[in-house]
Amino acid sequence: MAERKTQLGNVSFGGNWSEEILAADEINSVLSVIDAAAAECPDRDVEDESLEAALTYIYMRIEKGPMLQEAFLKGSVPA
Repeated sequence: MAERKTQLGNVSFGGNWSEEILAADEINSVLSVIDAAAAECPDRDVEDESLEAALTYIYMRIEKGPMLQEAFLKGSVPA
């Protein structure tokens, strides 16, 4: 992610398109972590630093983030 910020920081065109690209990259990265955790949670404990960071991102930036974070953690406990 930091590499992408550096690359886009070196480009100087008008508009906020570079910020939109960064936001989309962040969201895609977060969703990839959550998607992988959802797929793997039946088989193993998926709670790690990357999932915690992804859920914190959701918690801080989405209106219903706290509810989504709580529901995911409750549902991700292996049986």
